[in-house]
Amino acid sequence: MLSCLHALNLDIEMKKITIHLSPADVRKSGTGFDCAMLLAVMQEVLKKPLPIDDSTCVLSALSLNGELMQFHGMIPAI
Repeated sequence: MLSCLHALNLDIEMKKITIHLSPADVRKSGTGFDCAMLLAVMQEVLKKPLPIDDSTCVLSALSLNGELMQFHGMIPAI
């Protein structure tokens, strides 16, 4: 995720960031949560919050340069 932030010219000032993926008892695998995690970090780092409300669902993988990519199992995840 650091490479995506650098590609988007965002500096997180080497802060330690912990992302909680709940519920904890459900196994998470694959890259489908990449974009949602990046948006969560950006929401905390940016001075102006992103216009994302609680009803938004984000499923996408990210390339190393920050581009959105499809991932295996996207249709069943939806």
